[in-house]
This record gives sequence, C-alpha cells and structure tokens, in this order.
Amino acid sequence: MRYQIASAAALALLVPALATAGTPGYVDASVGAIDLNTADLTTMGASGAVVAPLSGNWHVQFDGDLTRYQINGGGFSGSSLAAHVFHDGGDWAVGGLLDYQSLSSITFWTLGAEAQYTVGAFVFEAGAGFGTFEAFSNNNDTSSASASVTWYYSPDISVTGGINYRDVDMVSADWTVYSLDAEYRIEGTKFSVIGGYAFGDLELGFESSGWSIGLRYGFGDATLQGRRNEGPRWLRETTLMAIAPL
Repeated sequence: MRYQIASAAALALLVPALATAGTPGYVDASVGAIDLNTADLTTMGASGAVVAPLSGNWHVQFDGDLTRYQINGGGFSGSSLAAHVFHDGGDWAVGGLLDYQSLSSITFWTLGAEAQYTVGAFVFEAGAGFGTFEAFSNNNDTSSASASVTWYYSPDISVTGGINYRDVDMVSADWTVYSLDAEYRIEGTKFSVIGGYAFGDLELGFESSGWSIGLRYGFGDATLQGRRNEGPRWLRETTLMAIAPL
C-alpha cells in the first residue's frame, strides 16, 4: 500500500508542475469492468503522463495510474509508475524504462528497452524487459515483451492494437494480453473520449477480459497525433496485465 500511495503522490505532483511549464501530457479518469473465470469486478481509475526535456534530443516520460477494483462488496487497489528515458529522432525513438506495478499483495519491477517508428499515419512500438515478481514475500524472476501499432484515422482519432507477454519463473507459466484501444478528441476542446477492450490468456487455463471507457484532458498539444509526436510517446501497459495472474 505504501508504494501505491507513493505512486499516486508522485504523479499528482509531476503532472501539474510540468503542465504549467508547457510540457505535453494528459490526465484522465475511467470506469470499466473485468470478467474473470470465477468473478466479475468493476473498476474506477485515474492516470496521467508527461514528458520533460533532458539534454539535446534526450527526454524523460513519466506515466502512472491508480485503480480501484470492486468485488462482492469489497475491493482492493492497484497502481503503477514508470519512467522512460529516450532519444527522440523525429519519426523514431529508442530508450529504456523502469516500471513498477502493484496489485494488492503482488508487485512487479521491470527494467527494459523500447523502440518506436512512425510511418505516415501509423506508429509501431515494441519493447522487452526483465525484472522481479513478488507475491506473499516470495521473489521470482520475470521476462516480458510487448508490441503495438497505432493508426491515426485523422489527427484527432486513433485506434491501437497491442499484445503484451509476461513469464514468471515461479509458476513456469506465461500469460498474454491482447488489447484494442481508441481515442476521439472532441472538436474544439482539450478533451477526448477513450475506450478499450482487452483479453488475457494464462497458460494454465485461466482467462480474463475487460473493457473501460473514460474522459481524457490533454495539455501542451494541438492534436492527438501531435501529442504522440511531441509529448508522451510510449503507451501505458493495460491493467489486465496485472489482473491476469489472479
């Protein structure tokens, strides 16, 4: 819980400060539902992302979220916080990230590398990493990989398809999450409608699926495509990557 509070506090301090400085980014709030093999959950969450210059073409991106999961009259919380250091080459970018995720008594730390390339209306992104998985005071090694493609139907309408893979040594099993997300910026405003669906498949026979819908506020940018080019370039990992092992 202390890490969840620290993640939310850090993001709450970073976003307003960098937004005031004219740094591109966004904040949003969403609701949704997750269908597990044995239970259904509802979700409420908030997330955000900002970018700041370091030196020359080097930048740093911070992103994170805080999500509340409700089930059978009770609930638990999850959070994430990631830092990306990358070289911006215009239509391409490469860099590394340090990512922390927490869900109830489960935590992940990931150190990885990522790359991105833009071709016209399409943005291709891929990454891989390794780290640790801690559950009930047991530490285990993990490896992960992801890939996505975003299509900008127009500068203010985007559709993203993604795949995320993670393996944990403790259970000698892996799980894969397939996701589809869309965003539409309301004409003449800084607000956009966001929505997504994801399906998770655990090797041991467990499946999960979920959807979400929300409202996002962007700052320091003119269009959604412009924000991706000049602001937070790296996509955030779907929360179903955290819920799948349960």
